Amino acid sequence: VKAADEAGDSMFALSVLLQWWLSLRSIDVRGEFIPGTATEGGIKRKGAVWRDGLTWDMISPDLCRITKVISKTARHDPRPATFDITPLADLRHRLSQVPAEKRIGPVILRRNGAPYDRHDYADAWRKYADAAGVPKEIQCRDLRAGAINDALAKGASPLQAQHAAGHASFDTTQIYIRGRDTSAAEVISLRARTPAQQ
Repeated sequence: VKAADEAGDSMFALSVLLQWWLSLRSIDVRGEFIPGTATEGGIKRKGAVWRDGLTWDMISPDLCRITKVISKTARHDPRPATFDITPLADLRHRLSQVPAEKRIGPVILRRNGAPYDRHDYADAWRKYADAAGVPKEIQCRDLRAGAINDALAKGASPLQAQHAAGHASFDTTQIYIRGRDTSAAEVISLRARTPAQQ
């Protein structure tokens, strides 16, 4: 976020914060271009239509709530997820910096005013990640796993983490959970403190 801000790319910084705080996939923030038909409306690029990204109509006028159908889970659960972003002052401030007359269509746009495709977004991520000293093996998709693990480390229950991630089952959430070695070390430490072990 800081590297993007320093480069004057406030929209990319905003996209990273949205992914982090809402535990979203980048597609649900930046959108994606998928094959479309000639009669289909919307933003087009090379015969593909932009879909699934965050749009301004999903954000309440007071910038306190985001309501969005999550792309990957839409087939089995078409209900929109509602995110209360009231506690996220920096995120709300960044959203408020977009003039009201420009709050239409996709929220996250490249500097040229067009939505990102996955390649543009991956390139921007790597550029700013390199500038920030983020190791090469850390990819943009790791933000979601990081957000889920951060929530658990801060005391969220497994069920809360599952709901925050929008997963239909905890089995899916478990794929994202890191830190097995840390958990194992904590269990050893807890067990070593029991009277029987003393």
